[in-house]
Amino acid sequence: MQYDHGVVPADGERISRDASLNVPDRPIVPYIEGDGIGVDVTPVMLEVVNAAVRKACGDRRRIAWMEIYAGDKALEVYGPGAYCPDETLHAPKDFVVSIKGPLATPIGGGIRFPESSALGIKPVSKQGSQRLVRKALQYAVDDDRVSVTPVHEGNIMKCTEGAFRNWGCQLAKDEFGAKELNGGPWMSFRNPRNGHEIVVKDAIAAKELTYDLARLREAIRVPKRELAAQRHVEEAMQRLIPGAKRVGTKGFGEAVSRHVDDRAP
Repeated sequence: MQYDHGVVPADGERISRDASLNVPDRPIVPYIEGDGIGVDVTPVMLEVVNAAVRKACGDRRRIAWMEIYAGDKALEVYGPGAYCPDETLHAPKDFVVSIKGPLATPIGGGIRFPESSALGIKPVSKQGSQRLVRKALQYAVDDDRVSVTPVHEGNIMKCTEGAFRNWGCQLAKDEFGAKELNGGPWMSFRNPRNGHEIVVKDAIAAKELTYDLARLREAIRVPKRELAAQRHVEEAMQRLIPGAKRVGTKGFGEAVSRHVDDRAP
């Protein structure tokens, strides 16, 4: 296949496959950098793999990396709507082995297969969502915080978690005067008490927790959908601390959330 944007390394060779993989000394391996944390983790992954190959094979072998595009980066290269171009779909078949970074899932698009879907009821109210976000934003104002991050799973639960995110963003605009940063979805507004900027971020739950663990010194105020957030905290803590177990009746979640009544100051 002719690749219009993916550059096939001139000094590399294709991996072939019959009964097993036939790997040359300079195998071409396509990779997708990915969205979100992809820009952080994929370059590091390439360095780690290259170092492992040098350790095992010296200068005798190395990987000829070939970047291909999907997700947000594909839109920059190929244009609107091209989230997964044909040549990106073809490359893993052509070169047999490839690596993909994390890709974003569009938020709030609804159910794609209604005729064949199993359905569960998950009530998420506009009033409750707005109350939570309002409290978080007001806390940031009162306590002079630099950012607020609504954390959700709107990429997966589009009609519920996606609505939570959208209602919260609209409230930030309507009640706090937030404006989009560089076209959104992040926004910012001025603290009316002192004029300091407060950034309203936007984060998928699992991705946000990865950032939290990688940047422990960055202080952020995070309103979270409790059950989803608690599960991600527990899973990450168990990976981070071998043998970590639940504490009390609510698990790790009780350490990162609290409920505030509308009548509370």
